Amino acid sequence: MDNENFNILNNFLGFGNPENKIWFVGLEEAGEWTEDNLYKYLPRYKRRHFLVKPGETAEDRIKAKGTYTRVYDIMSKLILAISNPDSNLDGWRDYRNTKLLTSTGNEFQINLYPLGKKHFSEATLPSKYEKLFGITKGNFEQYRTEVKNTRFPMIYREWKNYKPLVTICFGY
Repeated sequence: MDNENFNILNNFLGFGNPENKIWFVGLEEAGEWTEDNLYKYLPRYKRRHFLVKPGETAEDRIKAKGTYTRVYDIMSKLILAISNPDSNLDGWRDYRNTKLLTSTGNEFQINLYPLGKKHFSEATLPSKYEKLFGITKGNFEQYRTEVKNTRFPMIYREWKNYKPLVTICFGY
């Protein structure tokens, strides 16, 4: 697709450090991009991946897009369970708020599809995505084909390169 915004997000690998040994692979970003948050956050996505800023929690990043997901809660619990099977998981909130997706965290999180929408099962994209990403509302298959042909091979190459010990896939 010939749209700079789409290409930036399509080439963005994920959050955290891909050298970490626990990878979480989701279906797509939570929520929908708006013009305001796209241009505010797009410079960060020009990098291949990025760590959550010091003092910024993973929850802050998700709330900045105007939505909330429990994925970070679940990721934090799984990380604690994997790294210390005898723990009672009491520290999951602290882990989420201080370490998740930061330089001191143990994980990397990537999404198969770069553009979020309300429900993955919907075979359409929001009409505003035509202006933001050059994808018409009724052309969902073109979007899926482009991602499968470009992003999926990139993710696979990176996964083989970094060799995570654990890969956890989630979504519906």
